This record gives sequence, C-alpha cells and structure tokens, in this order.
Amino acid sequence: MEKDMLQSILELGGKGLLLYLLGINILCFLSFAYDKWQAIQKGWRVPEKVLLGQAFLGGVLGGILGMYLCRHKTRKTRFLILMPVALLLWIYLIFGRK
Repeated sequence: MEKDMLQSILELGGKGLLLYLLGINILCFLSFAYDKWQAIQKGWRVPEKVLLGQAFLGGVLGGILGMYLCRHKTRKTRFLILMPVALLLWIYLIFGRK
C-alpha cells in the first residue's frame, strides 16, 4: 500500500508534486514545533513515528528545519540517522529516476 501511495505522489508531476511537497513539509515543520511546545508544556506529544512518517512521506526538509530551528530531537540517534536517510530517498526519487 505504501508503495502505491508513493507511486501516486510521484505521478503527480510538476505543479502537483511541488504543491504536495510544500504542504507535507509545512505540516512536518509544524508537527516538530508543536511537539517541542508540548514538551515544554508537559502536554500531549506527537509520537516519534508520526514525525518520522511525515518526513518519509516527503516532509523531510520541513522536519530537518523543525529539528534545528526548534532544537528538538537533535540528540535522538533515531532522528540523526533516519532524517538524512529520508532526505537521500527523496533526492533519489525526484532526481535519480529516469
């Protein structure tokens, strides 16, 4: 199912793909910022799998920006490894496919 969804996203092409990536990156950035705010307030947190899932669905740049601007999850090994992996995946999907 995930493969089908990824294929659908990549088939949007041009403007559609750009709009999708813009939206998912904004969502991912806001999720990191909200999670940081909730951590400070000791409130309900966004699960790590949601943050990473959004990154792997295309929001990796927003996620990385959220990590470093909000200083959130920057010491977590899982994020330090998987965020660059997600970035490399999306670079390959967008530029490496023929």
